[in-house]
Amino acid sequence: MVYSANEQQQRHKILCISVGSTKFDSFITYISSAFFIASIVKLGYSKLIVQHGTSLFSGKGNSDIEIESFQYSGNLCEYFKMADVIICHAGAGTCLELIDLNKKFIVVDNVGLADQHQRELAIKLSELSYCLISAENDLVDNLRRIADFVPSNQPLISWENAVNIIEYEMGYK
Repeated sequence: MVYSANEQQQRHKILCISVGSTKFDSFITYISSAFFIASIVKLGYSKLIVQHGTSLFSGKGNSDIEIESFQYSGNLCEYFKMADVIICHAGAGTCLELIDLNKKFIVVDNVGLADQHQRELAIKLSELSYCLISAENDLVDNLRRIADFVPSNQPLISWENAVNIIEYEMGYK
């Protein structure tokens, strides 16, 4: 396949996917599919990094895309920093880290969890324009949308307010 210089530049995008420590089999199965991998190649991604937790990732790379996958990493932030876009579960720690890095990210709700705490967080962060929220089957469409998405760069809480809350809770104020 021959690409123009502009297409070549667009093809060097990195997509990082993280599911944290909870099982998310349906999502990992979806992103392992030949359909999803072919779709992200068409969108210009040349590298896919997948942190799949305890779920089994079976996606295959080819001459158009390099795939790196692993269960866990003590250095996930470094993968986030190099990625153009991150798709993740709605874990609070992951989302806050991505907001702090001012990264474009898409949250996929893990509906298999007993409570809806991740869904509530995903909805709120999307309302505040920190991320997009997506169902698994809408992921490719949301990857198209994120190209024009500009995430909010406003901090969720100022350090001054955080210090005041901590001091109040500790009885210093």
